[in-house]
Amino acid sequence: MLVILAVTAGLLAAWEPWAHLPDALAKPANALLAFTGLRVLPAAADAGTPPAASAAPTNSSAPAASTAPAISTTPAPHDGITGAERAALDELCAGMPGSFSLILLDLESGDEYAYRPDTPYTAASLVKAPYALWLCQRADAGEIDLAQPIPYPADCWQSSGMLAGYAGQQTIDPALLMTAMLAQSSNEATRALAATWPTDDAFHAFLREELGFSNPESCCIDPRIRGSVTARDLQNTLEALNAYFAGGAAHAEALRGMMLAAEHEILWIPEGTQAAKKYGSWDGAFHDTAIVSAPHPYLAIALSDWGDRNVDRPAAAMERMRQAGQLAWAVTQNQTPPDA
Repeated sequence: MLVILAVTAGLLAAWEPWAHLPDALAKPANALLAFTGLRVLPAAADAGTPPAASAAPTNSSAPAASTAPAISTTPAPHDGITGAERAALDELCAGMPGSFSLILLDLESGDEYAYRPDTPYTAASLVKAPYALWLCQRADAGEIDLAQPIPYPADCWQSSGMLAGYAGQQTIDPALLMTAMLAQSSNEATRALAATWPTDDAFHAFLREELGFSNPESCCIDPRIRGSVTARDLQNTLEALNAYFAGGAAHAEALRGMMLAAEHEILWIPEGTQAAKKYGSWDGAFHDTAIVSAPHPYLAIALSDWGDRNVDRPAAAMERMRQAGQLAWAVTQNQTPPDA
């Protein structure tokens, strides 16, 4: 099976039309092929000239110019988060309706801004990020094998997205499921993974002992995704992920690629800036988290109670997150904060 998967992936990667995939499809495809060491050419590349091996997916979606204040993507000299910038962040956060929490961590200076970091929220899909890290670390330790197909439950099929067309299959590639779980936030992919590797006591111990979660036993994926998290919990998760990416573990590059390929823009990040992201949206939950590879890199965690399960991207909530993302960029890159 592994030989067939590798040969198939090689044929797909070499197939000339893949060189012209639109970016929205090339990004998750590249993340999936990272498990085999192969890569799909980006849409803008010349099919005869492969990109450098260090090339990585980027955040390709930017807000319309008419809705975003003018803000430079070139950072000023770095001096941490100043008192004036903290005051601007306080004003923004205090003006948000309902419940809102924000953490920014400057990865160069170690400066942190935290607004209501310990307020609990419905986790929604944010629990998928620590679950993916847990699976990869177990695979690194030889406890599980992410390269071997696993049973594909009949009730986990999708009619769209990366899992479209897999209905009726008896087995499925875990790499495909993990990419769909992180890049497209697929609940069906998540439940299919949990059918083989459930969120049991070992997962809760990982959340408690490795990530310092405030309420680890509440976080589960099977039989449904649920849990309670704080912004501090997610800060711990992003810091652990960032350290894992830098550590060179066997599955680190593939996991980072899956999170770079995330198909959403909630917290604003400039076009062309890499960000390993995970969002969550449900009733009473509208969140975004990101490891932003900016000139001055930073972590951003924004949690709120603005979600509605019947509205995928509530317009008012998106606008507030845009404002938070723009101010986060201005603060961490030492720019004048944009007008509200």
